[in-house]
Amino acid sequence: MSEISKGRRIIRAALRVPLARGTLSIKIMPSELRPRLVALVGVMIGVCVFVSACFQEHQATQIALDEVIANATDTARAYAEEAAAEFSDGSFPDWSRDVSVAVKTKGITAMRVIDRDGHTVAEAFDAGQEDAWNGSPLVRPDTSSQPRVLVMYVPTLRAFGIGLFQHPARVDVSYPIANPFMGRVLLSHSASTIDHARTETVSLAVTSGMLTLGACVLAMILVIRRPLRELETATRFVSGLHRHFGNTLPVATSTSELQQLTSAINWASTTLYDQQYALQGSEAQKRELLDTLQEVVFETDQEGRWVYLNRAWTQVTGYDVGESLNQSCHKHVLLEDLAQVRQLFIDILSGQRGASRHTVRFITKHGGVRWLEAYVRASRDERDQIDGIIGTLSDVTGQQTVERKLRDQLQFIEQLLDAIPVATYYRSNDGRFLGVNQAHTELFGCSRQDCLGKTAEEAMPPELAKAHPPLVTASAEAVQTHETQVTSADNRTRHLICIQAPFHSSDGMVAGVIGVFSDITERKEAEQSIADAGLFLNRTIDAVPTPIVVTDTAGRVVLVNDAWLQLSGIERSTALGKRSRELDGVARQISATQIRAADPVPAKGLESELTVVDNTQEARRLVRRTSELRLPDDSVMQINVISDITEISRAKVDL
Repeated sequence: MSEISKGRRIIRAALRVPLARGTLSIKIMPSELRPRLVALVGVMIGVCVFVSACFQEHQATQIALDEVIANATDTARAYAEEAAAEFSDGSFPDWSRDVSVAVKTKGITAMRVIDRDGHTVAEAFDAGQEDAWNGSPLVRPDTSSQPRVLVMYVPTLRAFGIGLFQHPARVDVSYPIANPFMGRVLLSHSASTIDHARTETVSLAVTSGMLTLGACVLAMILVIRRPLRELETATRFVSGLHRHFGNTLPVATSTSELQQLTSAINWASTTLYDQQYALQGSEAQKRELLDTLQEVVFETDQEGRWVYLNRAWTQVTGYDVGESLNQSCHKHVLLEDLAQVRQLFIDILSGQRGASRHTVRFITKHGGVRWLEAYVRASRDERDQIDGIIGTLSDVTGQQTVERKLRDQLQFIEQLLDAIPVATYYRSNDGRFLGVNQAHTELFGCSRQDCLGKTAEEAMPPELAKAHPPLVTASAEAVQTHETQVTSADNRTRHLICIQAPFHSSDGMVAGVIGVFSDITERKEAEQSIADAGLFLNRTIDAVPTPIVVTDTAGRVVLVNDAWLQLSGIERSTALGKRSRELDGVARQISATQIRAADPVPAKGLESELTVVDNTQEARRLVRRTSELRLPDDSVMQINVISDITEISRAKVDL
């Protein structure tokens, strides 16, 4: 019945086999099942016969041994009683003749009579039995009145010097000569009758066992003949099931299990037919669907030969599917990418790499090159063993062209930025550098590789990082101006102005900021020089005792010295930036412009006299000399130098 269960399991497994991958070849019952069954039954019955024969042999041996022991004991007792009756005076006459006669009795091989001290009185042996009593414990002095029996065993078989299956060889009996104790009769009896009985028993057991074996085998054949034939018929039917789906097998009637098995086979045949028909239709639909895809769908074997290609292969490469199948896929790969593809095959087929994506260049039928993005993984058979590679090939030639142009454009932009003499950078919304130019590297001592992907705080010291203003990208028009002072890579203090503004992605969203550093160190130094020069000029003018006032084209006071402030009686801050008409008193009089823009000015300037009342209410006579100073920007400054001639005028009057 185990074979029937096996058949059921095979049928259930057959329904799960994808028939599209190969033909169905199943055997419910092996062709050698019948001889196996016969051999199995024969072995079992043979083992039973052997065990039975061994048991019977043991029983026969034991019975024969008991009989030999009894005969030997009776013979020894008879001689002992005879000796006790004849020699009651305690002395042993010559008894050698009687002992020799006894040894000639069938089965007795040796006999010895000993006195109470263990001395031999008489003895006799069969030929070859001279040493029968050597080392025997029965020859030792023994005054007990009980008979003693010793069975000597010898090995039936010897292997590697080890005795196996021992059997009795002889029986030794020691019987006391009593009334009173006079000695003992020692008798050795052969166990040949035991061997004869054992041999007859084994022969009889084997003969009966063989007859039983034959009868059992014949009965078994008669009983299982019909079920076996029906099972063989089912085996042949299932073995050819892939050729005749839908056919049915006559239902077996020998056993209920075979009847169930044939019913299951018929159901499986019908079900497999329906599944195969549906599978063929499904495969046709799948192939039609695959042929509508723009991507190349492929499958290769372990040697890299094309096993399947859809129609997109022809559209992409120009090769016909028929001429490409069973060809190595490596012949279509550009030579520069061949090593990469071969290593990829080795890694996937060895199980070291799972699904992966790579871009590979393929050669078209017309000699062109197409960039194909390959998505590949290992394919496995029914035993889950890797048997090839499956995947898709997407044509990304246009994308590669765009990416190449983009890389060229980015390289151009990078070179353009490096050509800009001012430090320039651009950062993402999270503050990480997307790029810096060469001037930025030289200014801050941070290379492009050290900056990319990092924030300013991560890429450079805190002092240099603070020179980069924080991001303000909330407003698309947020432009930041940040003035700072840093120590550059050449250990010089530099004054910088950073102008930072957002840049936008294609959808109008702020993608980050771009910043430009302007080095205003020279301008700052020039401004400081100008300031120092102005301070020096102011101090020099202040040292002049003659009042001086300078006005611009609009008549505003731009410079006065201490003598002028003393004469006018006002503060410097009050006068600077004011027109003469905006001043009061003496300050207004002595700062008024006396030259109009259209009037020509003599080279030596203009002079005029005026009388003013100073802050001490004293009238003073003044001479004002006015001249022009034309600046590089064509602006004109008027310089008024005022001389106090009050004392001179008084002296003239006195004279």
